[in-house]
Amino acid sequence: MLGSAHAVACPVLLHSPTIVTANRERRGVVSGLACKMGVKLEIFRMALYLTFPVTMFWISNQPEYFEEYIVKRKREIYPPEQDDQKKQLQDMKEMIRLKKEKLYMED
Repeated sequence: MLGSAHAVACPVLLHSPTIVTANRERRGVVSGLACKMGVKLEIFRMALYLTFPVTMFWISNQPEYFEEYIVKRKREIYPPEQDDQKKQLQDMKEMIRLKKEKLYMED
């Protein structure tokens, strides 16, 4: 009686060859052990499914990692402006403004 309850409680093992070929007493013991292992396996899988993304999120949001990787990469792509570059840009703007002003005065 106890063995048949275990076989029904663990639907994964209903089609197992050991359950089909063994007698009722042995079937209850085997399915009980296998069902417990199945539950442990499912708990392990669920823990892995939850732990991996949470861990990756936690690691990637560490301030040291952010400073080390993201900020350095941003500075490589967009280097800070230098004073001589600003001076050249202002000179170019002034030159263009003077040309436009000169053309406007001629017309």
